[in-house]
Amino acid sequence: MKNVLLFLMTMIGYKAAAAADFVVTTNADSGPGSLRTAILQANANGTASPDLIRFNLPVTTVAGRTIYLNSSLPTLTSYITIDGSTQVGAPFGISLARVVLVAPNVSPFIYVLIDKATNVNLYGLCFRSMGDPTMSDRDHYAIGLKGSSHISIGTINKGNLFTGVRNAITNKFWDHQGDSAIDITIQGNVFGMQADNTPSKGGNITLTQAANLTIGADDPSYGNVFVGCIVDITQSPNSSHAFFADIRLNRFNLDWTSTISYKLPGGLYLAGNNNDSRHTTKTQLVGNHFISTAGGIVYPNYCTKPSLPATSWASIRPAPVARHPPTSVSKTASTYSWVAMPHKNKIVSPVPLPPNGRVYTSSRTN
Repeated sequence: MKNVLLFLMTMIGYKAAAAADFVVTTNADSGPGSLRTAILQANANGTASPDLIRFNLPVTTVAGRTIYLNSSLPTLTSYITIDGSTQVGAPFGISLARVVLVAPNVSPFIYVLIDKATNVNLYGLCFRSMGDPTMSDRDHYAIGLKGSSHISIGTINKGNLFTGVRNAITNKFWDHQGDSAIDITIQGNVFGMQADNTPSKGGNITLTQAANLTIGADDPSYGNVFVGCIVDITQSPNSSHAFFADIRLNRFNLDWTSTISYKLPGGLYLAGNNNDSRHTTKTQLVGNHFISTAGGIVYPNYCTKPSLPATSWASIRPAPVARHPPTSVSKTASTYSWVAMPHKNKIVSPVPLPPNGRVYTSSRTN
């Protein structure tokens, strides 16, 4: 009898830790069927197996798929996937997001925090903030990371949309910074755009103590679109990681096809680990397309053994002015100009943009 009871208790414990699906059936902020409740249920289910939070909202209009948050969502534990792409309804704009999360009129505010967790995936969500994200009362953070690893933000056909949110992805907050960001993958997302395909402000990425960071991939479907955004990455001081950043087939101030451009600032800033004396950490910039109204759009400093092939190209408006390279450029890197595009990449000057600044017709050099 004692053995039977032990077996039953073991099976009950196993069931509680088994993978489970939690379905969001209401766009209410809280209560049964809400996203908030689904996260609490997934957290309570343990971390032994991956849980999936999917959506089945009955009203498929934009309003019916919009969740107005009264407070931050519960902090995510490990092995959780929130997949907004499972919701029925047309995607928003050029993204594949299908569920909208709207921040309340408070600042600072974090939509969702991933704290000391691993294997968390966020797909198909639109993070939207009302008002001007550059104003002091709009200090909003869409996805916050604290000491977490193996995090996937978007993937093929499941990208997220960041609209009017100053900080899209970061581990640097108003009251806390210094945690590592290891094995972070960012693919298939749209940053700094409205659902009507017009630019919004915000959408920045700031990650410190980073390593094994993947933004985009060799397949164009995994690339990201950044419009008016700053991507600012600082490498981890730990040199044992396989690589620093692998950044491929992304679009800066261009749409997915690189045929529509936006006359906005923005760029990519990489700060490598100057103490990486073993030179085992690699930085890859492959096949990215850049256009910006500001200089310094690609700025890799102290990146050991960089690979910056001619498959990346950039356009600068106005045309770049030749200046001496910054003193902090790694001695092992290629020669950099003021706009920090190495000679292995092609900087091409497009034909003059039309007054609306939207159509890009110049031939490209790849």
